Amino acid sequence: FVHPIAGELSLDFQVLDVRGSTEQSLLVYTAEPHSPTAQALTFLTGWAATELPAGAADAAARSKAEQSPRR
Repeated sequence: FVHPIAGELSLDFQVLDVRGSTEQSLLVYTAEPHSPTAQALTFLTGWAATELPAGAADAAARSKAEQSPRR
């Protein structure tokens, strides 16, 4: 996979079956520890956390509040 900012990422993946469901699977992607891909993913997590578009955090909080059951 080539990410537009981080460049080439080499990821392993596993497909895990979801018990009780014949139509759902969980895909888990991992990078080799200490690899260039692991470093790039660490960079991206920090970058994404600081580069949210204006109002995105507020919109996410409102959406979460709307989905919470009212008491």
